[in-house]
Amino acid sequence: MKVPRMWRSFFPVFTALTIFGATLAHAKPPVAFSSPEETRVVRVYYPDTATRNRILISFESSLLETRYEEGYHLLEANQSDVEKLEAAGLLVEEDLLYFPRTRRLPGYSCYQSVEETFASAQALASTYPDLAEWTDVGNSWEKESGLGGYDIMALALTNSTILADKPRFLLTCALHAREYATAALCLDFAEYLVDGYGTDADATWLLDHHEIHFVLQANPDGRKQAESGFLWRKNTNQAYCGSTSTLRGADLNRNFPFQWDCCGGSSGSVCANDYRGVGPS
Repeated sequence: MKVPRMWRSFFPVFTALTIFGATLAHAKPPVAFSSPEETRVVRVYYPDTATRNRILISFESSLLETRYEEGYHLLEANQSDVEKLEAAGLLVEEDLLYFPRTRRLPGYSCYQSVEETFASAQALASTYPDLAEWTDVGNSWEKESGLGGYDIMALALTNSTILADKPRFLLTCALHAREYATAALCLDFAEYLVDGYGTDADATWLLDHHEIHFVLQANPDGRKQAESGFLWRKNTNQAYCGSTSTLRGADLNRNFPFQWDCCGGSSGSVCANDYRGVGPS
C-alpha cells in the first residue's frame, strides 16, 4: 500500500485509522515468515525524516533501496526486524516486486530480465486477483520448435467484478529484443493501473470499463540473446540467415499481417535487421 502524498504530513495521526479503520479492506496481509531466520524484502514507511533517522539508521546495513518521494525504504528483514519496526510504530509490508539489481541485464541494472518481468507480472496477478490475470497465450519460436524457449504470457487487467462487454486494448512490448525500456514502460503502466485503482480516477475508470492486455515480453527468445550481451533485434528463427548466425531471425515489428511488405521500411534480405520474414504471421 502506497502512502498518498497528501496524507504524509498527517501520518502520525492517521496511522491507526489507515491500518485498522477505513482502509482495512484494502490492507495487505502481514509479512509471513516460515522461520525466524528467514529474510524477506519489505517496505518500511516512515512519517518524517526525523523518525527515519531515529529508527531506520540501525537497519542501514540491510538497506536495498530508498524511495524518498514515496516515503519508504526497501529493507531485507527477518521476523525479529519486522517486529521491532512495527513496535516502533512504522508500517511494514512485504514487497513482492523487488529483485536484486545484480540479477538484471548486464550494464543496464534498472531493467528486468525475461524471468523477472514474468515474476513481477505474476506478483501483480497474485496481489490483485480481482484486477489482474496472468495467462499463457502461446509459445515463442524456440519453444514451438522444441529448442527450449518461453511461453508467451499476457497480463490482462480489468475489474473482473464488473461484468460487461468492454473494449479491449492490446500492448505488445519488447518486440525488438535490444530495446530494453519498452517492457519496463509497459510494466510500469500496469503497476500504475492496479496500484491506483480506487484512488486514481483515471486508473479506476480504465479498469472498470476496459480490458487492457499486456504482452510484456513479446520476443523472449531474442531478449535472452540481448541479455547475453548481443545487440539483438529480431527473434531467433533459425530458418533465416543460418541456424547459428547472430543475424538470424525475423523482425517481429515488420511481420504483422496488416500491410505486410507494402510501404517500405522493411527488408527482404534474411540477414538484415529489418527482415520481414517470408510472409506475415
